[in-house]
Amino acid sequence: MEKSLSGFQGDIYPTLAKMPVGNIKLEHVSALLAKLTSQGKVAMGKRCRRIIRAVLGFALGRERVMRNVALGKSDELEIQHTVSHAAAIEKPAELGRYLCKLDTVGQDAVK
Repeated sequence: MEKSLSGFQGDIYPTLAKMPVGNIKLEHVSALLAKLTSQGKVAMGKRCRRIIRAVLGFALGRERVMRNVALGKSDELEIQHTVSHAAAIEKPAELGRYLCKLDTVGQDAVK
């Protein structure tokens, strides 16, 4: 709950909270999510998307909006996790080849 509140206060509120809920468009939501993911805040982007969906769902139930723009499988709302690690060496033969390559490179290459 605390992380969701910090996401709301730090990320959603400055961008969307001053807008009437009926004026929030898909472009606004996708721009916010793109900003978060470009900063490496993938988990926060997913949390914010969930909050926005809930708020717009509430507004839809109260007939304040015609549709919930944050729902659905729009490519603009997809948050992709980027892999930031190297592939694992899973086979002993691969490890042997890797160690041989390290030996040929020498100590000066690793600093």
